[in-house]
Amino acid sequence: MSLINDALKRAKAAQQQTPPPPVNLPFRPVEPAPVYVRRGLGLAMPVTLTIVACLALLLLWQWAQLRNAGDALEATARTARAQNSGSDAAPAAGTGARRPLAPTA
Repeated sequence: MSLINDALKRAKAAQQQTPPPPVNLPFRPVEPAPVYVRRGLGLAMPVTLTIVACLALLLLWQWAQLRNAGDALEATARTARAQNSGSDAAPAAGTGARRPLAPTA
């Protein structure tokens, strides 16, 4: 703790020894900010080109979808064949076959 107190005393003594800054400081006029002349389109041109490119890709994709719509394959469902069509008896144990469920209304 005494080291801290000694350091604080030395800092206070060093501050008292330095002379205060002069009061009459000369003021300089503020320099005007540089004026930038905007030329060109800035971000407008890249944004416009990006939007046009996206619209062109969307139209191209839609055209490809319409062109391939006639080539679509027809999906057909596969139906399971009934193994024991005439009997409602339970299958033999261990065969793993299950009786199909009747649809409920």
